Amino acid sequence: MKNPKITYLVTRTHGLKTHLIRPEEIQVMAKAKSLKEVADSLLKSEYAEEVSKIPAKEIDASTLERIFLKKLVERFYFLVSIPSGVQDFLREYSKRFEVENIRRIIRAKHVGETIEEGNLIPLAREYTLVNFPALLKANDVAEVAALLRETAYVSLTEKLDLYKKYGTTLVLEACLDDVYFGKLWEMVDKLPDKKEVKQLVGTEMDLKNILTVIGLRMRNVEPALIEEMLMSSFYEAERRHLTSFMRAGIKDAADALVATPYAKLVEEALSLTHWGEKALFSEVEKLFRKEFYGKAFKMLRENPFNMGFALAYLLACECEAKNLVTLSVGKDLKIGDEKIQKDIIG
Repeated sequence: MKNPKITYLVTRTHGLKTHLIRPEEIQVMAKAKSLKEVADSLLKSEYAEEVSKIPAKEIDASTLERIFLKKLVERFYFLVSIPSGVQDFLREYSKRFEVENIRRIIRAKHVGETIEEGNLIPLAREYTLVNFPALLKANDVAEVAALLRETAYVSLTEKLDLYKKYGTTLVLEACLDDVYFGKLWEMVDKLPDKKEVKQLVGTEMDLKNILTVIGLRMRNVEPALIEEMLMSSFYEAERRHLTSFMRAGIKDAADALVATPYAKLVEEALSLTHWGEKALFSEVEKLFRKEFYGKAFKMLRENPFNMGFALAYLLACECEAKNLVTLSVGKDLKIGDEKIQKDIIG
């Protein structure tokens, strides 16, 4: 028998889903002649109120991105506010924004770029215990890690030596993911309606672990050290699969994951690059994002009556925001329509 609170949450989510902009509609928007034309198209969406306040001469990708991310956070925390009995889990799930902001700051400090509050996902103080103004003022990555000592991310300090040795933020990003997914994975098993939720959370964990292996192998990190950087929780890509994967040569690497659902994806990813080459890692990340959000959209279509639908809706919101940012930046930089359409997920 279905939990009535979960049923209520899912019913509310069905109504919220109708406000999303479908990926195919964003594909059509990619053919717009200018960013102003994109903004005009958004006046028929949930972004209308904020977009309409921007003077025509001040419309740029940065301003629009801020609006998209603000709406994204609102959508997540609106679902958290619905009495459902699973608010603690949804609140923990929404900490992905906190993690992403820390990730953005670490990446900026790593390359010596200036980063300001406007470059972060806008999070109200009640949604985070992290002192982001202090992190933004930090001089370097080591100082960022030091400022996080009194938070759930204290383990970042233990990875600083490896970060300095290999010169890649992937070491610290893998640590952030372990903190986030470790707590989340514990909570999944306590949910009253967990099968589909476990699929989505577990798949994202698997893909993050595989990306960590690929990224660090590209930087010639020894397999024994990569293994230390994997998350402490696993789903269908178990530790033994990942150990074989990280120790294999490029020709045999995909075969090491043949017992998992990811062998074909990895084979395609490795066709874009090879061990020891950094240049195309961003293309591998795009490929993995499309795989993951594709699973979320499939769940929206095929599982309309359980909690997995609510989580898939949140991921669809996240995908919409990423697509709109891709579209806006593309138009602002005058990138060709075909390239923008190729980068849109869904």
